[in-house]
Amino acid sequence: MLKDYVFGYGSLVNHSTHNFKPYFKDTLSGWTRTWRATNDNLYSYLSIIPDKKTKSDGLLVQISKNERNLLDEREKGYTKITTSDLILNKQIIRPKLYLISENRHQKSNSKQIILLSYIDCVIKGFLDHYGQPGVDKFFETTTNWEGVIKNDRLSPLYPRNIRLTEVERKLVDIKIEGLPNTVIRT
Repeated sequence: MLKDYVFGYGSLVNHSTHNFKPYFKDTLSGWTRTWRATNDNLYSYLSIIPDKKTKSDGLLVQISKNERNLLDEREKGYTKITTSDLILNKQIIRPKLYLISENRHQKSNSKQIILLSYIDCVIKGFLDHYGQPGVDKFFETTTNWEGVIKNDRLSPLYPRNIRLTEVERKLVDIKIEGLPNTVIRT
């Protein structure tokens, strides 16, 4: 059966949110993460945009053609594109990438609300695969944090929410407190 590859840079990095195997740690050059508000969703999406200066860590996930439909449904708010070449086991592959397209992105940050349960899910994946340095790099290279972070940990709104340990929660909280122009609300 033919296989496709998808580069996950957010919740797909947290392997507990999917059953796709195998997956591999990888880095995508020329792209950076960003939060994007849209007119069709109250909460912002983590997306990725071209940026020649940045390298984004993530997971390269191998999926079958049948699993692609499941992933398309999971990522239904995103546009799927094919990325630049990556090398896997000495073979060139062109993985798919899910992103919020420029025409769906609402430019004003006044509406932007980021779910803390979404951030927790993503950071747990980076902790598991990249450790503290990976979390630090995630916060340093992800853009557009301006706006409101909704603390929904007690009643998570993010569909792939996970529970963090107390140490992991404190790490996320410290990182968020260090962000400029961000307000945390319950």
